[in-house]
Amino acid sequence: MASKYPILDSGYGVLNPTYGSLTKKNYDTEEAGFFGLARKTIKDNLGTSETIGLGPMVGVVLRNEGYTNIKGSMDPTHYIAAAGNIIEENISADGNSLVQIRVRIPEIHSSLPIPSDLPDVSATSSDHDIINLYPVFVAQTSDLSDPAPGSLVWVDFQNRETMKGPTYIAPVDPSALAPPRSERISPVKAFEKNLQDIVDQGYVEDDINLVPLSLQGRGYKFKQSTIRRQGGAFYFQAPITDAIKHIAASYERRLVEIIGEKPHYEYLILGDGSSEKGGSLKPHSSHQVGEDADIGTPWNTIGDKNRDDRFQNFPVNIETVNKEAILILFEEVFKVPDELPGTPKIDNIFLSKKLKNLIGSEILQIKNASSSKAARITFPYNDADHFHIRFKTPKKS
Repeated sequence: MASKYPILDSGYGVLNPTYGSLTKKNYDTEEAGFFGLARKTIKDNLGTSETIGLGPMVGVVLRNEGYTNIKGSMDPTHYIAAAGNIIEENISADGNSLVQIRVRIPEIHSSLPIPSDLPDVSATSSDHDIINLYPVFVAQTSDLSDPAPGSLVWVDFQNRETMKGPTYIAPVDPSALAPPRSERISPVKAFEKNLQDIVDQGYVEDDINLVPLSLQGRGYKFKQSTIRRQGGAFYFQAPITDAIKHIAASYERRLVEIIGEKPHYEYLILGDGSSEKGGSLKPHSSHQVGEDADIGTPWNTIGDKNRDDRFQNFPVNIETVNKEAILILFEEVFKVPDELPGTPKIDNIFLSKKLKNLIGSEILQIKNASSSKAARITFPYNDADHFHIRFKTPKKS
């Protein structure tokens, strides 16, 4: 069955010139025995030597696999995977955001089957079984955006001979006179580059103007560790403070209307926003520009008397998780950009991976019915004590 994407049927040597020298290889029968010559002939003709000498190669994007700060590095041979295992025990939603893509290079993957379609990662399709046979290329730097399935990209390997460390370099620019220069960027240089990208995006103190959100209001209360952290981590960009107040008040009102009386979880426990001047807020690498908000999970289980002092974490099951309350909360989160003029749309929501099977599909439906359809909903956290909501704001004021 032919593919819906004709580019996938590109013949060998079409996207990447792999033809060899015009001169023949010579040998001296007096210096080499029969078996040595046979071994060399097999290696020259059946090995991968034609692609070893190539520089950056052109490939076709098959599927977007998400970002390294959400799923971790999907290729264990890439330096990002090793660095992540060394630096932190768990995947961090606040870490470097490098896009990961599966790519077909006809000159390398000629023996693999070609998918008939390129479905989204969330869609059910037998083509995923074929796409999973292809390697995952990790973006070299965080300024590379998601390439569309079926588009052409420049890729390379940290080790071209063994094809380990597959790296996505850049999208193919048809107007370019030459391929992008691949510097075989080292892990240290890549880390420094990604860190500089964060600074350039506005994660510096002088570029933002944040305002405090009152420590307690209708439907919410900050936890004590947030109040004490670095002089107070309850600062946000002005539209976000209004958005959080609106979400909390609407959430409380709807719970009372539905349940008929105030339950113990009628108000939200808020965690970290940003510090007064923005910038680094330990232990996070986000929460720097007043666009991120942590909100505690509303549980059925009451917990201890210091509930308002910290996030609570319980085993995730239908008895402890208040599914109705959580879905009401996310309905209010996704409604606020439309109900409150000037509110940015939702950019990202990070939740516990333990909640994915329980409420993941319902939250996805809420998102898809909202004006923030482009928002990412991911499940990187090991604990289920809070949600991380990021608004799509300008980085600089």
